Amino acid sequence: MSEARVVWNPKARKKIHPRRGTPGLKSKKRDPKATWGAVRNIYAVIADACNAALEKRPKSAGDVHVNMKLTHAAVARLESKTPPPGPYDPVVEASMRGLFEFAIWHDHMPNVIETLIEHWLAVGGVELALEALVNAPKFWWAAIGDMLAVRDGFDANDFGYDEFRIDWWFPIRFELATADDATYARARALATRHFASGDLGVKSALAYAFPAEKAWAVEAAEARLAISGGRAPPCLAPLLGSLVDVDLVDRVAERAGWALPYGHSLLDAIGVDATPALLNLFSKLRLAREKREGLAVLELIESDVVAAHFASLIDETPLREIVFAYFDRAPQLAETALAARAAKDGKTSEAAKVLSRIRAKR
Repeated sequence: MSEARVVWNPKARKKIHPRRGTPGLKSKKRDPKATWGAVRNIYAVIADACNAALEKRPKSAGDVHVNMKLTHAAVARLESKTPPPGPYDPVVEASMRGLFEFAIWHDHMPNVIETLIEHWLAVGGVELALEALVNAPKFWWAAIGDMLAVRDGFDANDFGYDEFRIDWWFPIRFELATADDATYARARALATRHFASGDLGVKSALAYAFPAEKAWAVEAAEARLAISGGRAPPCLAPLLGSLVDVDLVDRVAERAGWALPYGHSLLDAIGVDATPALLNLFSKLRLAREKREGLAVLELIESDVVAAHFASLIDETPLREIVFAYFDRAPQLAETALAARAAKDGKTSEAAKVLSRIRAKR
């Protein structure tokens, strides 16, 4: 039996979600005028529809409309051709995020919220972006025709189902990974308060954004796993990018939905101990494209267990290229894994042919 090990390559390392201390990370520079211009371009498309809808709603008071005055404040800021002067109120910015649901649902515009987050990072840094995102669920908009409904409250688990998007929280995690110590400390203090009072979705998002806070990931994962039934919310799988407890990783992998984007980070955090969880995640894949993505993580592990898994896939034509490449890189594993498969399938099997070819090259 060979000793299991992880063999990284530069392409795979680029898929690891960043952590503080990761070599080679550089902070991103942003131009506030450019990011504001991008935000205004989105608003220009939806301005008439938004203003028409807002005229039908009161500007203050009254059950679900209690936050409308903040939304009107956001619209007033959007009318400015130049970036509004600070300080920026994260709650007003959060209402702007709600307003921009119009662009997503009515005009099917891509990268809407991502554009807004880039602007927050440009004018207020990671602290503004973090707090605006945490407050955003209060201003979720349901766009039906020209009507808008503001959600002033939400179920304890709704954030996890509706609000977590990796494209929104990855920039926050990256900024935290590249921030100076003082900025990180301020952001962490802010996040600590929100984590203590937040619902499960907030806790999960912050646990993903702050992977160094290992206890946060554990608390969020245990709380989610304690809820039986129902589909896995988007906030569960990202915890695999922060968890380091092997047993908990295995249990999350069992319940998680689409989790392939976190495979490299999981492997980076716990090494070969991630094997059972990664194999569990792979077992849920059905499409060849998805399986190739899953194997792109597993191929980094050289072990008897993973080699046996690759050997079991040798007859799946869409996967053969990556399977063959795995054994070409690790011919010592082919001797065991492919020999066992060839003995079962016969001398004319694909496994026997590949094994013969590998032996001829040695």
